[in-house]
Formats: sequence, structure tokens, C-alpha cells
Amino acid sequence: MKLNPECYRAVLLYLEENIEVKYNGSPCSINAKDFDFDGILKPFSQEDIYYSVKYLTDEKLISVVTTQNLSPKQYNISDITPKGHRFINDVRSDTIWNKIVKVSKKLGVSSLGSIQEIAIQLIALIIKENLNI
Repeated sequence: MKLNPECYRAVLLYLEENIEVKYNGSPCSINAKDFDFDGILKPFSQEDIYYSVKYLTDEKLISVVTTQNLSPKQYNISDITPKGHRFINDVRSDTIWNKIVKVSKKLGVSSLGSIQEIAIQLIALIIKENLNI
């Protein structure tokens, strides 16, 4: 299966919007099989979405209650980790994301680490340009 950065970004943005927080501050989990496959997730197959859920879990961008003997479709996602929130905040802007995708395609890379490094370097460059350094 080929990893789709557009999909794992969309999954994170979807989770950010749909994981609710209880009155005591702890998040309410959401089951992957209960995702709304319209809206931001509509362009992707369920296979791509579930593979992204597994990948985001393996990379520790999302927390799941348990993965033992479960397929990603059955994952009960309990939260977005601090690492996941950092990633979302770096790639949220469509303008920045489109530049990241352009660079990643040019370099032929799609791993999370590569995408994160491109985002860090691009944001640093934008900050530098805006500070006239």
C-alpha cells in the first residue's frame, strides 16, 4: 500500500474537528469505522483512510485505546498527541501545504519525517522573509 500524505493530513484535520472534549478536559474517543467519509475525507478511499490511521498510530501522532488484534478500522482513537498537534499546526495552511507537496514531489519523498522536515524548513524560510533577516 502506498502512503498518501494528503490523506494522513486530512485524517488529522478530521480528528482535530471531531474528537470532543469532556467537561473534565479529557477527550472522548472516536472509532475509525464511525468516521464521516464525506467532507474532508471524501476524496480518499476507506482503505487509504484506515492505512493512514494505522500510520499515524505507528508514528505516534494519534493515541488509540488499544490496537491488539484489531484492524485499523476498529481503532478507538482517544486523542491527538502533542507531536500530532505540532504537525497539524505546521501543515494546516493550504498555501504552506501546497508548497510542501510541491517540494516533496520534486524530491520524491512522502514519509512523515520528510514532510515534517520540509515543513520546518519552509516555515523557517517564511519567518526569515517576513522578518527581513
